[in-house]
Amino acid sequence: MSNLQKALLERTLKQQSLKKGSASFYSLGPTEPVTELVVPSAAWIVNCKYGSEVLVSTGGSALPMIDIDAPFYDQPLAEIEKQLLKTELMLQLRVYETAHGLRLLVESQTLSPAGGVFRHLAESLCCDPSYLHLCQQQNSYRARLTPKPGAEAGARVCRYLGTVSSIQTGLIDEALADLVRLHDERTGALLDSGVLG
Repeated sequence: MSNLQKALLERTLKQQSLKKGSASFYSLGPTEPVTELVVPSAAWIVNCKYGSEVLVSTGGSALPMIDIDAPFYDQPLAEIEKQLLKTELMLQLRVYETAHGLRLLVESQTLSPAGGVFRHLAESLCCDPSYLHLCQQQNSYRARLTPKPGAEAGARVCRYLGTVSSIQTGLIDEALADLVRLHDERTGALLDSGVLG
């Protein structure tokens, strides 16, 4: 990342009141160095403490992400769509299988990570409470893009299962489309093979 990109990222964090020392501050230091600025003021990639790449998304163009750690759903697509319809929110979600559960990306519109609409959606879909708390405290979403260290060679982070919607399908927020593509490419979600790691 160039010095100009780092300066832009630091300015963005300050503008969004992500002050050093607060629970909302994303470390730019040695514990989570920013390696790539994806969308100015909205998304970047960090190396987490164990070395995996993590997509961080915040601000008005944030890509909403939900992490479900336990296998709550026997038939994920049908059951998530049923729960989504109960929320009465008009959204379209991409559903992925991970090594320990599911990951959902809201591709139809952005939602504030600290907002009540996201909280309602996340709780309705059995989001991991620790992940929800992190999103709300840091006003951002996070998704691991690369396998954890020690994963089997050729491992991928998640596998795309399909899309569910409470609206006409195909209504994708173009501002989010590039982040979804980046997520799918870096995680290996669309590959035909590879264990989840």
